[in-house]
Amino acid sequence: MNFTQQFKQHLEQNRLFNTTDRLVVAVSGGVDSIVLCFLLRELGFPIKIVHVNFQLRGEESNRDEQFVKSWADQNQIPYLIKRFNTLEYSKEHGVSIQVAARELRYSWFFEVLEREQQFGPSYLVTAHHRDDSIETLLMNLFKGTGIAGLRGIQAKQGKLIRPLLFASKEEIEAFAKEKKLSWVEDSSNAESKYTRNYVRLEIIPAIKNRFPKFADQISATIANLTDAHILYEQAVGAHLKKLVSKHKDEYHLPVLLLKQTVPLKTVLYEFVKDFGFLSSQLDDLLNLLDADTGKWVSSPTHRMIRHRNKLILAPLAEKANATQVLDEIPGRKILPVGILEATISNKHGEIEQDQKIACLDAKKLEFPLVIRPWKQGDYFYPLGMNKKKKLNRFLIDQKLSVTEKEQVWVVSSAERIIWVIGHRIDHRFRINEDTKTVLKLSIQ
Repeated sequence: MNFTQQFKQHLEQNRLFNTTDRLVVAVSGGVDSIVLCFLLRELGFPIKIVHVNFQLRGEESNRDEQFVKSWADQNQIPYLIKRFNTLEYSKEHGVSIQVAARELRYSWFFEVLEREQQFGPSYLVTAHHRDDSIETLLMNLFKGTGIAGLRGIQAKQGKLIRPLLFASKEEIEAFAKEKKLSWVEDSSNAESKYTRNYVRLEIIPAIKNRFPKFADQISATIANLTDAHILYEQAVGAHLKKLVSKHKDEYHLPVLLLKQTVPLKTVLYEFVKDFGFLSSQLDDLLNLLDADTGKWVSSPTHRMIRHRNKLILAPLAEKANATQVLDEIPGRKILPVGILEATISNKHGEIEQDQKIACLDAKKLEFPLVIRPWKQGDYFYPLGMNKKKKLNRFLIDQKLSVTEKEQVWVVSSAERIIWVIGHRIDHRFRINEDTKTVLKLSIQ
């Protein structure tokens, strides 16, 4: 079976894409991406080339750009070119050059892909091969990883497809020479200062000296681990189905059930990793199982909070930066917690019992009213009490969780809280038999 037939068989066995799908192919100008384009064209797939000039190698970067343009024109393939100031991006975002380049290219690639979607099913295709996958496995292993990281590079991840993973670099170059294809070499690939190049140029050759069949054996291991990962995900999914319940944008996990879970550390990590938590935070997360209510551990986007007999995973609360002023009655204000409406009446009947409605003696109020999130140090006189109470203690007594407390707003008049929205009015501003004018506040 020749190389083209192997490629076709690999596509069919893995069901990567169809001849009617639109393919956006990332092309650097190197031998891998040129061979990939040649094979796709040979099998009749419609393709569009995307090339990024990172402007990191001076004239060599420009040479690669010009080569891709000329090669695409000669083969009548549509193409798009994008230039980035990668060094500047790296400094602005505080990331390495490699990370900056990856973020820039994939962000743009998927922008192009999204535009292609309007014409039919489309995929981003890259020329990663078997050697790349082996290098990835080793890099993950050295850094520390779970079973997912030991699978190397996957052939299909959503809209991203790598159809050359069946082939080694040596096989790809041999095919290119057989077909008399031209390509360009990236001189930075010969520099061991980059981690991947170090693994490729220093570590793998040393391993092959001792284990000549290293590549074949690792490839077989990757295939085995890929199958094992399917079973692993099924087992983890079964655990999480019993443990996790969703409440709006929160996830609740009973502490007692968690403590009985085996293997606890693995199951917990598989749940939290998609919410920005790192494996290095696992011990802190496990400590929450014996922590007091209110203790928490955060990721860049979420918090895991101990609340009574459960753990709550919740998004980080957005910082409320806008205190609002209600200076006209009737009036309306749109708040993060709902729509607040205010009306006034010269008479009142039976007092509303709905916690989302507050009826207050307008004569006792000073306008404008201020609407804001509550803060530490706030106090008020809860309805039915003649002495003040710290708002934080009131909310604790209401058995609100940390995240629920963060959603509490108050209405104040002359720096005195008149309503803890949705919970309780202040006793000093209640309606009585002497009330002539009623201010009605409601939250929807």
